[in-house]
Amino acid sequence: MKKRVSIQDITIPAHHRSIQDISMADVGREIPIEGKSKKKNVTHHVSKKVVLPEIENHYDFHSEYISHASKPRWGMVGVWLLVISAVVGFFIFVSSFFHSAVVDIKIKEITSDVDTSVNMTRKDEAGVLPFEIVSLSKEVGESVPTKGEKQVSIKATGRVVIYNNNTTSQKLLSQTRLEASNGKIYRIPATITVAGAKKGIPGSLEVIATADAPGVEYNSNLIDLTLPGFKGTAKYQTIYARSKTPFANGLLGMVKIAEDGDILKAQSLIKESLEKQLLSGVNQQIPNSFVLLPNVYSIHYSSSTQETKDSTLTLKQKADFVGVLVDLKKLSTFLAKKAIPGYSGEDIIVDNIKDLSFEYSASSTSLSVNTNSLSLKIKGKPHFIYGYNSDKLKADLAGISRETFATVIATYGAIEKGNSKIEPFWRSRFPTELGKIIINEEK
Repeated sequence: MKKRVSIQDITIPAHHRSIQDISMADVGREIPIEGKSKKKNVTHHVSKKVVLPEIENHYDFHSEYISHASKPRWGMVGVWLLVISAVVGFFIFVSSFFHSAVVDIKIKEITSDVDTSVNMTRKDEAGVLPFEIVSLSKEVGESVPTKGEKQVSIKATGRVVIYNNNTTSQKLLSQTRLEASNGKIYRIPATITVAGAKKGIPGSLEVIATADAPGVEYNSNLIDLTLPGFKGTAKYQTIYARSKTPFANGLLGMVKIAEDGDILKAQSLIKESLEKQLLSGVNQQIPNSFVLLPNVYSIHYSSSTQETKDSTLTLKQKADFVGVLVDLKKLSTFLAKKAIPGYSGEDIIVDNIKDLSFEYSASSTSLSVNTNSLSLKIKGKPHFIYGYNSDKLKADLAGISRETFATVIATYGAIEKGNSKIEPFWRSRFPTELGKIIINEEK
C-alpha cells in the first residue's frame, strides 16, 4: 500500500531560488547549480539558463520606470504656477471690486438763546435780511338745513385797494363814492388817508367798501373803480381803486334761512378748513431753500355768501393768505451772529425755526402783497447745526492712508469727531472712486 505523503513532509531544498530571488539582470544568463554526485566529495557544477515564462500583455516595468524617472517634472511646476496666479488674481479682484470705506462723523451742534430784532426788506441790501411775499386764495363751502323764510335787505360788500399816484397824501371822507364801470356805486365806511407816492411807487390803502343799495345786482367779480368826486380834476386820473375781493352777499326779498346756531357753527368750520388748506397749499409752493415764518402771515376772510337749493342753505367763504418767506441759510447766519460767541460765518442751519417766536415790532403793522419792509422781534432757543460739504470731504479722503484720516477730519470745523472703516481689511488706503466712500452722520 502506498504511503500517503503529507505536504508537511516536503522540504524545500536549501539551494532553491524562487522567481522573487532572481533579479532582472539574471534573466537569460546561465546560473551555476551545485549538486552532489553519488560519489563522495565530488561536486558537479552545471549551468542552467534561467528563462521566465512568457506572460501575455506584460509590460516592461523596468524600462518604463527608467523612462519616467529620467524626465523632468515640469507639469507639476506649471500647475502650481497656475494656482498661485489664480490666488493672486482673486485677491486683486476682491481688493478692487470690494474696496470701499464707511466714514461715521458727528456734526457739531449748539443750542443757544436769542432775543433780538431784525429789519427786513424785499430788496437784497447789505446788512438787511431779505424776504419774499407768498400769497394764495381759497374758497370753502358748508351746508346747513333751512328752517323757513324771511324778508331780507342786504348790501353787497368787498375789499378794495385805493391807490394815490400823487406825491402828497390824500384824505378821503366817510361815504366817499367809488364807481364801477357798470355805473354801480360803492362807498367807504370811514374817513381814511392814503399815503403819497414814493420813488414812483403809488401809495395805497386797503379798505372795505359797501354797495350803495341792497340787492344781488351789486354782487360782482373783481372790478376797477374811479372816484367820481374828482371828476374834472387831475386827481381823477391819479387816485383810483381796484377790488381785491368780489362784492358779494347783496340780497333783497324773501330768502330761506337757517338757525343762527347752525350758521355760526358752519362759519367756524369754514374758517378752520380755510386756514388748514391755505397753509398746506403755501407750504407746497415754498422753494427748498426758504422757510415760512411762523405767525408772520395774515388771512383776510371775505364776507360769506349764501346759496339755497331745496331745503339746504350753503354758506361759502373765500380767504386770501399772505405770508413771509425767508432764505433759511441767511436767517440762520443772522441768528448765529447774534447767539453764538465767536461765530465767524461758517455754514450753519437752525433746524427748529417753528419753535421760535416771531412778532411784529409795531402792533399796527399790517401785511399785504404790497408790503416791502418789516421789523420783527425774534425770541427763543434756536438749535444750530453746523454744515459741511460732503462731496469735498469725499474728495479729500480719496486715496489717502488710514493714518492721514484724522488729519483730514481735523480741518473740518463742523465735524466734532469721526472714524472710518476700510474694506477689505488688508487695504490701507481709501478708495479713489468717490462713490465707494460712504459718509454716515451720527444723530
